[in-house]
Amino acid sequence: MNVPADSYRVCLIGGSGRSGTTILKKIFSRHPRAAEVPENRFSIDPDGLVDFFNGCRIGWTPYAFDLKLRRLRRFLYAVGRQGFTGKLYSYVLQKSKIERWIPVSLVPRYAGVGMEKYCPSFCRFVDELVADLTEFTYAGQWNGSAFLERTEMSFSPEREREELARPLRTFWRKVIAETCSLQNAQYYVEDNTWNILHFGEIQSILPEAKLVHVQRDPRDVVASYTTMRWSPKDPRQAAQWYKAIINRWFHVRERLEPSSFLEIALEDLVRDPRGVLEAICAFWEVEWDDSLLAEDLSRSHSGRWKKDFTKEQVAAVNEVLSPELERLGCC
Repeated sequence: MNVPADSYRVCLIGGSGRSGTTILKKIFSRHPRAAEVPENRFSIDPDGLVDFFNGCRIGWTPYAFDLKLRRLRRFLYAVGRQGFTGKLYSYVLQKSKIERWIPVSLVPRYAGVGMEKYCPSFCRFVDELVADLTEFTYAGQWNGSAFLERTEMSFSPEREREELARPLRTFWRKVIAETCSLQNAQYYVEDNTWNILHFGEIQSILPEAKLVHVQRDPRDVVASYTTMRWSPKDPRQAAQWYKAIINRWFHVRERLEPSSFLEIALEDLVRDPRGVLEAICAFWEVEWDDSLLAEDLSRSHSGRWKKDFTKEQVAAVNEVLSPELERLGCC
């Protein structure tokens, strides 16, 4: 399937986590021409497309390629397939909050994503991607082969940047095309939180993608971090977490074309939804629709850090984030 780059608008949303990306995604999910897309993570998570792209360019060896390809295929299958039993189990765990008190992960990998629901050919596309990336396979193993792993290895020589990006691009475009086609949609709106950390590589793979970065007062982000199961609970540590993420974005941003990304503040979206949303539509080349104004933005929890933190915790967070607060105009 050869999908032209201009067939669909690829509208990516990113942020530091807990910055308002989910709210923006909900807003645009109301658009009659936007496809329903889960937070699929197949592009940016470890062992995903970007990880494979970077790993094969920087640290290529025959063994490393075989290992990276195995991990990519295993990861994409985990994202693609999720049966009803796994979804139900994950839902019960999350609703009961039992997992918060048990020091091991009880939730299956990527439970609830199930890309085959949105793109039925997803796993077939994965197999085609693996075939496109592989020069040949042969019977063999090495000292680092996993116990009981099949004695079959895949080989491809080191590839130039564009040569490596091409099959990944073809795969991604197939997924976008089938997802949008089945929903009679024109806009593929995806809200993988840390798109901001990898947008340079994302553009190398999918040059038509355009990113909206949702910013929020860092102190509110940190306050929200401390309530999440995937981030530090200590405010100082959570502030260090945010600091690393936002400074990585500053570094990535320096190398991007200004026309490829747009930064908005959650606080501005709440204060002037129409103005901000019209700017986003113009940037993404998305036709305006009044349904975008139907989302309730009154629960954005702006300024929550003032209530959630003690004076000592506020001082600690401000100490860690002083340069970032000044740079973002939040002092």
